[in-house]
Formats: sequence, C-alpha cells, structure tokens
Amino acid sequence: LHSQGLVEEPTTPVYNALMNTLISSGESGSIERAEALFSEMRIANITNTRTFNTLLKGYGMFERSRKDGRIISSSRPRKAEQLLDQMEFSYFSGGKTSVIRPDKYSYTTVISAYGRSNVKRKAAKSYEILHRMIDSFLEGNLAAKPGTFAFNAVLNACAHTRLPGERLEGFTILCSTLILLRDWAKPDHTTYGTFLQASSNLLPRDEAQKLRVVEAVFNSCVKEGQCGQMVVKNLKNVASPELYDALVGRFLTDDGLDIPLKWRRNVAGQDGFLATSFFDSE
Repeated sequence: LHSQGLVEEPTTPVYNALMNTLISSGESGSIERAEALFSEMRIANITNTRTFNTLLKGYGMFERSRKDGRIISSSRPRKAEQLLDQMEFSYFSGGKTSVIRPDKYSYTTVISAYGRSNVKRKAAKSYEILHRMIDSFLEGNLAAKPGTFAFNAVLNACAHTRLPGERLEGFTILCSTLILLRDWAKPDHTTYGTFLQASSNLLPRDEAQKLRVVEAVFNSCVKEGQCGQMVVKNLKNVASPELYDALVGRFLTDDGLDIPLKWRRNVAGQDGFLATSFFDSE
C-alpha cells in the first residue's frame, strides 16, 4: 500500500508490532518473514532496541508443527548471538549514544536460546553470554544489569546438558552460577528448583559430592522461604531416599508432602506457589 502511495511509510513501532505478530504466531516460515522485515528496517535505518529484541525473541523460540504441536526445529542460538554482537558493536562504537542498546532482555534471551538448543557445550556458551552481560553493565550499560532471570537461564542450560562428556563441566558451571548470582540478585524458587533438576541430570544419584551440594542448597532454599512445588519435586528426583527422608520426611503425610508455610513464605503467587513468566519484570 505504501509503494502505491495509499498510506504513509510504516514507522518503527508499526514494523516492530508486525514482526512480533509474525514471531508470536509460531507458523512455519514466520522467522524468515520477520528477518525480511528486519532487513528492510536496517536499510531504512529505523531499527531500535525493541526491533533487535523482537527478532532475538524469535531466535530463542521453538518452532512447532501446527497440526500436532511437535517441535520441528530448535532455537537458533548462533543467529541470536550474532544479533547480540551487532547490538554491542552499535552501542559501544557509537559512544554509547546509539538508539540500539543491548539490555537485560537481549542478553537473557540469547542465554535462553542456547539453553533450548541442541548445540554442544551449551552450558558453557550460556555462561559466557552471562559474563558478557556483566561486562557490558560494568562498562556503563546500565540497561544490562543482570537479574535473577539471566542466572536462572544459565541454570536451565545446565539442566538440559545431556552429553555425557559435558556433564562435569555442566555441574561446575551450575555451582559457579549459583555462587555468582548472589553478587547480583536474589535466588528465587525457580533458581533452586532448576538447580536441583540440573543436579539430578548431571551426576549419578549416589554421587557423594552432589548429595552434599544438594543438602546445602536445599537448606539455603528453606532458610530463604523459597521452597515451592518445583523445589520439592526436583528434590525427590535428585536426593537419595535416605537424604530425602532426612530433609523432609517429618512432613510427609498420607496425602503427600505438607510444606511448612515458613519454608515457602517468599515464593510469589497464591498460597506460596508461583507461576511466573520468564521475562516478567524483576
């Protein structure tokens, strides 16, 4: 319509909204169509941070079949990282006055894209992006301040590390990330639940080192009032029967586990249980 002179030239918000609609549809080929719009915007020099973040969102998503809901392709982390490279270059080479500035959403989305992918050493790649985020903030990009969700995304990448040769590295990154998180944010119930899930996947169930770490982490979780349903479920999967009984056995009932209110007092949501959006405001 614009080429026919029937409407005015589309603005940045219009382009961004159309890109988001395409990506959110999940239809086959929607990412490619969004990329074409992105290219038009680059040529017209009308992109902004939201433009980049919208395409990053697409690269971080699974593509599903419209008929049966099966995943037909995984996320595209390498494309996401290349886009992040462009954002960083634009911001830091432009004297930090560029309208394109990688923010916490940008970095967290790339971390999440690696976690959802099938690439090798995705835990290490996620951890690398987290440190890029920290470096960006320390270099003056205040929009990139790491929050809980960024750290949780790295933990998620560790939890979905499946290759046997990567599991020890994944467990090391898992523990390092939890330690680093405390310098920047507060762990939440998802932090602890994902940590326990990852521990279950990365080391044998009776591994003595793992059980010591699991006990210490669960005790911290209880102390901080973040013991939600996800934590309890994953504790049962990761702990030995003896450790599970020692930690929660006295609260087992015929109907299941009666979690003390004190243990879950800081879990956001109704009755101390949470359903959170990954990119909700922190």
